Amino acid sequence: GHRVHLSDLSVGVSKHEIEKIFRPYGELNEIWVASNPPCFAFINFRHRSDGERAIKELDGSILAGSRIGLSWARSRHYGGRSRYRK
Repeated sequence: GHRVHLSDLSVGVSKHEIEKIFRPYGELNEIWVASNPPCFAFINFRHRSDGERAIKELDGSILAGSRIGLSWARSRHYGGRSRYRK
C-alpha cells in the first residue's frame, strides 16, 4: 500500500471518523491512529493516485477543529535480505 501521514490531529479523533473522510478517495488498506499526543495517523491507500488526490485536496483542511497536514509517509526500512540483491 501507499502510506499517507496525517499530522496535527485533534486528540480523540477516532479511526472511524478518519475513515469517513478518506474512504471517498479510494480503497483503504489500513488506518493507524496514535493513541497518545502528539496525535497523528497513517492512512494506507491501495492505489498511489488515490493518496495523491487526498493529499492535494485535504492537506491544510480543518478536521475536528485542527488544521491537519498530509504528506507521504517515509517508508520504513526493514532488516533482512533486500529483494533487489542479485
